[in-house]
Amino acid sequence: LLVEGKEFLNVLSEYGPQFELLSIAYYQATKEVNGATIAYYKSLKEHNKVITYAQIVTEPFVSYKKDYSKRYLIIFFSTLSSFIFSLLLILFLSKNNDR
Repeated sequence: LLVEGKEFLNVLSEYGPQFELLSIAYYQATKEVNGATIAYYKSLKEHNKVITYAQIVTEPFVSYKKDYSKRYLIIFFSTLSSFIFSLLLILFLSKNNDR
């Protein structure tokens, strides 16, 4: 048993650095192969995908119906409601100050 241990240490001291370099190179190679395999399966999945929709891009055009009237109504009603609310607030505060 002691003789086998000494032989193992001799072999390890002789081929240890080479083994470590080969081990690092093997690790890097398997890392690259795994990355390439993942990329391959992603592109294969993308290639075999069935697309059930389409996005059609058309040229812009001027609308036939103008939206300015809607905008003016929205601005008018928001201004009117804020004015009425401010009047009510002023009346409420003035009545509270009279007391």
